[in-house]
Amino acid sequence: MRSFLFGLLGFFVGLVATVVLVFGGYIAFTVVTGYHDFEGATAMGMASMLFFLGPVGGIVTAFLFAYFFGRKRAVA
Repeated sequence: MRSFLFGLLGFFVGLVATVVLVFGGYIAFTVVTGYHDFEGATAMGMASMLFFLGPVGGIVTAFLFAYFFGRKRAVA
């Protein structure tokens, strides 16, 4: 049960972190390169990628949380 709950927590943490990283990376890219997106098409493209990247980041983080923070087993 502990592994499941940490996995669930990890999924939501990964989902939010992926959104923050994608948009933070986009903002950093526009600041560093001086790119001006006048009609917002690139930002909308980044937002549409989140429907795939968000759950993938959440699943990866869920497995990592369950592995590292789940029930500890003794090595025989």
